[in-house]
Amino acid sequence: MARITPQPFYASDRAKATYLTGREPRLVVSFTGVGKPDTRVQDEEFVGYGSQDGRNHVFAQLVQRSHGFCRRNWREYRDMIAAFTCLPLETTISPDCRYFILHGGGDVERPHWSRFPKGGNIHHYLVGGAGHGVGRRLKSSGLIKPATHFAIAGRPRAFRMALKDGMRLHRPK
Repeated sequence: MARITPQPFYASDRAKATYLTGREPRLVVSFTGVGKPDTRVQDEEFVGYGSQDGRNHVFAQLVQRSHGFCRRNWREYRDMIAAFTCLPLETTISPDCRYFILHGGGDVERPHWSRFPKGGNIHHYLVGGAGHGVGRRLKSSGLIKPATHFAIAGRPRAFRMALKDGMRLHRPK
């Protein structure tokens, strides 16, 4: 795959957002986690997969973090937050949009995946034994390209079949 360089959309000391303009009227959005402890910004390789050779518009949000964040415990940060201002997820889901969501399937990820609503346009799967490393598992198993392809094509059955064995995929209960 040729290296695609996304354009800057927004940047601060805490976050970065980039985009690519595509030929077709489809927008692919990627929100990343906080990445590996030794990196300041995650790799933008998903932009290339999401673009599908320039067909799709892609918007990617990447969290930047300082080494201080790496050393401090999340609980310390969480306790300093006076109020969470994010809307409940069920109020932000559009019936006109298709969602493909992957989470680690263990108890450590439960506070994240359990907040997602269910719906006919929401294809939400847990990856057994992945914890926070879902993206790393997709990449190392060679499944990131088919996962992206089938999700963007709106083919949930093909998506599940491509990932079922290699990723120990299952639905949240």
